[in-house]
Amino acid sequence: MLVNNNLDIIVFRGDVAPYLSPESGAASLNVNKIIRKELRSQVQTALYRSRKESKVFKETVRFKHKGETKTVNIEIRPLKTPEFDESFFLVLFTEATLKNLNLTKELESIVSTGEIENLKDRQIRELREDLEATKQSLQTLVEGQEATNEELRSSMEEVQSSNEELQSTNEELETAKEELQSGNEELQTLNEELKNRNQTLGRLNDDLTNLQTNIDVSVVIVDNDLKIRRFTTSAQELLKISPADVGHPIIKVNPGFLIEDLEKMITEVITKLIVVSEEVEGVKGRCYEMRVRPYLTSEKKIDGAVISFVDITERKLLEKERNLHTVNLESQVKEQASKIIQSERLAAIGQTAGMVGHDLRNPLQTISGETYLAKTELQTLPEREQKTSIIESIDTIEEQIKYMDKIILDLQSFVKPIEVHKQTVYLKKLITGLLAQINMPKNVETNVKIDANIAVVADPHLLKRVFINLSTNAVQAMPKGGTLTIKAQPNSQGQVQIVVEDTGVGIPEDVKPKIFTPLFTTKPKGQGFGLAVCKRVIEAQDGTIRFESQVGKGTAFFVDLPQEEISTK
Repeated sequence: MLVNNNLDIIVFRGDVAPYLSPESGAASLNVNKIIRKELRSQVQTALYRSRKESKVFKETVRFKHKGETKTVNIEIRPLKTPEFDESFFLVLFTEATLKNLNLTKELESIVSTGEIENLKDRQIRELREDLEATKQSLQTLVEGQEATNEELRSSMEEVQSSNEELQSTNEELETAKEELQSGNEELQTLNEELKNRNQTLGRLNDDLTNLQTNIDVSVVIVDNDLKIRRFTTSAQELLKISPADVGHPIIKVNPGFLIEDLEKMITEVITKLIVVSEEVEGVKGRCYEMRVRPYLTSEKKIDGAVISFVDITERKLLEKERNLHTVNLESQVKEQASKIIQSERLAAIGQTAGMVGHDLRNPLQTISGETYLAKTELQTLPEREQKTSIIESIDTIEEQIKYMDKIILDLQSFVKPIEVHKQTVYLKKLITGLLAQINMPKNVETNVKIDANIAVVADPHLLKRVFINLSTNAVQAMPKGGTLTIKAQPNSQGQVQIVVEDTGVGIPEDVKPKIFTPLFTTKPKGQGFGLAVCKRVIEAQDGTIRFESQVGKGTAFFVDLPQEEISTK
């Protein structure tokens, strides 16, 4: 058996039934109550001495079990383990069966030989040994009792001392009781005051809760550390915050829209006691006026800041509409003024168009004729350096004459009513013919992608002027070379679309609205009538003209004219 320091059995091993005899009454595993009476004194004595001297003790005991005499060796071994502070004892029972048999045989042998006297002596010796063991057990019990009495005496002294202390403590408790009664009366008075204050605070809290829930303005209150203290329901929806964010810094809240320098703004309000206002853009195009004010306590101390957001989207839209109307009105006024000035200029041009056509055209024709005669006469002279120089000068004069003649023709075409003489015009023949008349630079490649059977109903002379103008403009837009492409294709509306496309510098965005405006030009040389005349000419033939352009990639003009149905019979 394994027993602890209190002699309670913890573990059984083997057949211990012959050595146990539990007493009637409450169940117990204590050695003193469960072991057989014949073995109890020896086991108690051995356990006491083993516990006191911390060594192994052995005893041999005879007892009767089921009518038979048994001899058992009892061994007590003290055990100490590092895992437990208390001591344990191992109680071993070893039955001496073989020894008893030998003793029986020995007794029979003695009786049979008649040596009864020796047997009596042995029995007396064994009885003396038992008596000695009993004396030792009794001595052990006496020593244990004396130790117990000493402990009880010491305990009584301690109890008496404790009793005196308890009496003193009781007197102190009586005094404290009187003080507590007095304090209790004060606490009742304070409790009544607190109850009244709690009622007032509860009413204020209800008012504040209803104000937070029903107010439309988004408000957030933060402390001096910029941590969220309280917010309204509309602020919770606007800033995407929840009750779990209370106590967290507001700068870590992600409202879904940008608020620049919020931390700096709140800190400045708290330190300088100023009010800051700023417009911020929210989600879905909403606009808010954010105001940051210092939070003042009843003692006039700064304890944070109050941040409010007022939705000013409607106001901003009204302001934007008002500004737009103002800009449109100013634009209309400028446009009307420009139209008045333009009409006055065009009226002046119209008045002088006849004079220009008559007074300038006739001298130009005379100069052109004389230039031609001078150039013909120079051809008969011998080759000299002066001759070459004179011929180059005459070529320059001829170019300037053609340019002046084009200006006069454009001016007259813009002012005079356009007379249209429609007929069937084959586009490929017309385009290839006019490209041959243009002095095309070597670094410009021309492509004509027109089927020979495609024809339109138009005035060939007017059409030729339009495409010469568009082709010349395209060449001038490619000073570093490029590709000029002219193509035509019938469409489903009974028209033919002619495209004049270049890979030149393109038209800037700010120039595009003015491209067909009279007297507007981006060229160093030019009066701004070319594209305006082209538009008038095309529209006079029931056609349309438009363009597409991208800076750095080129320009394409689209001319739509009525298609001529050609019979294939």
